[in-house]
Amino acid sequence: MVLVQQRGRPKRWRGEIPSTAEEARLRLLEAALACCGRIGIERLTIGDVADEAGVHRSTVYEYFANRDVLLEAIYHAEADRITQKVSSHHAEGRAFIDALLDSIIEGVELTKRSANLTYLMSAGVGVRSDQSDTAGLRATIAVLGRHMVDPMTRAVSRGELRDDVPVDELIAWVVRVAISLTGQPPENVRQILNWFLVPALVARGSAVTAARRGKKLRA
Repeated sequence: MVLVQQRGRPKRWRGEIPSTAEEARLRLLEAALACCGRIGIERLTIGDVADEAGVHRSTVYEYFANRDVLLEAIYHAEADRITQKVSSHHAEGRAFIDALLDSIIEGVELTKRSANLTYLMSAGVGVRSDQSDTAGLRATIAVLGRHMVDPMTRAVSRGELRDDVPVDELIAWVVRVAISLTGQPPENVRQILNWFLVPALVARGSAVTAARRGKKLRA
């Protein structure tokens, strides 16, 4: 006797039910990113995400109220991925400013290469490079800044950075500068950062300040 396999509806969540709401949300976000890689983010629909994750569209709507909310989540996920990657520059023993400049420059380059972020920022999702969306900017600072809290706090305690401004305000300023560079960055990004960002961050009388003054005198 020949057994014929019955065709039925795919198992919900492809047979692996998430154990928490956060896991479900992350699974849907991963499904969305997989769809973006396959069909492009500009064509992404809620139905695509549902099919990829093995759920009904109503399940996706439980976690993402509409496509705009989903796109904003993708923006933050992509931005967080890049920030995690460049945070490796803040290794123990490195001067904070050197690590910061390297991470900003690499982050800007990775952002330019990301098709998802390029599309989302041009569409005004998350935050525009001109930072005209203040709500999106605050959310982006929260996402990107959390990777900078510990190294910047340590740098302040070591006397590398100024201590007359709260760390969260310093982080917000750095993120604003980094975002502004994703639009049309100048060719001499490192030099621009050294001219304008570094003096705003370093503590007066620090080794960084002394080194910069020495370079100017030799010049």
